[in-house]
Amino acid sequence: MEYGAGWQQINFNITGSTVKKISVSDLRKIKIPQIDLSTQKKIKDLIELWEREKKVLNKIISKKNNLYKSIIEEIIVDKESN
Repeated sequence: MEYGAGWQQINFNITGSTVKKISVSDLRKIKIPQIDLSTQKKIKDLIELWEREKKVLNKIISKKNNLYKSIIEEIIVDKESN
């Protein structure tokens, strides 16, 4: 609801400058869109895929960091021994 019609409806009904408020009656008037189950499943699947990809990418980054550190250590040790 960060974007779109729902957020616009809420912003239109909010009052106050320091402490924002919305009346219960105005809140009840807001139309929340219904998302069909197949679309919800697609969104869920996409989020789950994204989470799995993030885990894989974080593992790759961690392994590369370790590899780079070990290579740098080898270079330093080789220079010190020469």
